[in-house]
Amino acid sequence: MSKYEIIVRQAGLIAELQASLQATLSKIAALKAHLSQKSGNSNRPPSSDGLTKKPESITNTFLLAVGLKNL
Repeated sequence: MSKYEIIVRQAGLIAELQASLQATLSKIAALKAHLSQKSGNSNRPPSSDGLTKKPESITNTFLLAVGLKNL
């Protein structure tokens, strides 16, 4: 196999890998967009958000810490 044939073959492989990389990056972007959707910014029901608790506000946390929340 000549140097020219090796270079041509490698150029073809590089082009295939670049196309595969672009397809993979597109899929990753679509999956990230899907994961970032919550019921508040899509038409999905709240039950689809999972079992994570919503974080308390800093004010509520502070009031609990100083004992003023339950007065």
